[in-house]
Amino acid sequence: MHTLFNDGNRIQDEHQPAECLLVIDSGYSHTTVTPLINGRPVQHAIRRLDIGGKFLTNYLKEQLSIRAFYAMDETYVVNELKESVCFVSEEFSRHLESTWKGGKRDRREVDTSIVIDYVLPDYETVHHGVIRPHNPSTAVKGSAPQGQPSREKVVTLGNERFTIPELLFNPGDVGMKEAGLPAIVMESVDALPEGLRPAMLVNIVLVGGNANIPGLQTRLYVYTWSYHALLAANW
Repeated sequence: MHTLFNDGNRIQDEHQPAECLLVIDSGYSHTTVTPLINGRPVQHAIRRLDIGGKFLTNYLKEQLSIRAFYAMDETYVVNELKESVCFVSEEFSRHLESTWKGGKRDRREVDTSIVIDYVLPDYETVHHGVIRPHNPSTAVKGSAPQGQPSREKVVTLGNERFTIPELLFNPGDVGMKEAGLPAIVMESVDALPEGLRPAMLVNIVLVGGNANIPGLQTRLYVYTWSYHALLAANW
């Protein structure tokens, strides 16, 4: 469980009552935003996004099947891969540019701080996937002794690392006609009485499996804190 705005030691003041809590639960099947007042959900302000961990894993399976290897029957492997390498980007456009190799006339070096090699498990010698620095000259050759064929299966991951969790913020990227996570947070808060909105935005708790995706907490903080500052300025 991650608390966005309170490290557990801050004493609530009169503008940040402890009885107000906004719970963002991003789990296996979907993501919900639930305002709680004195521990009770405000039903008319609950919002839901039909994207959860299962959706992200399935989309990653599709992308890997197109670009690397047939992964549609490898749910466990791909889910482990997702949990190991994916992150939410704070500079999406720049990261997208830095992981693009370009066409034949526009070859460029990719950002090796983002592009990595991932050794897939074979469940004989490798029981869990292994992350390696990207090396285009050796990544597909493996590390078997000289003269012996390698049994390693290595997949190179670039923009898949951050475009998959980006769907939580921009479902329209895959044609879904739903608002992203920041938008449903704002919709939920706006459905509450005006006087409660600032308190909700400084008492946000992020739970669920997707809460562990690196960068998610920071990205949400940027969106929600900007909105909180706007509300405070108009108070």
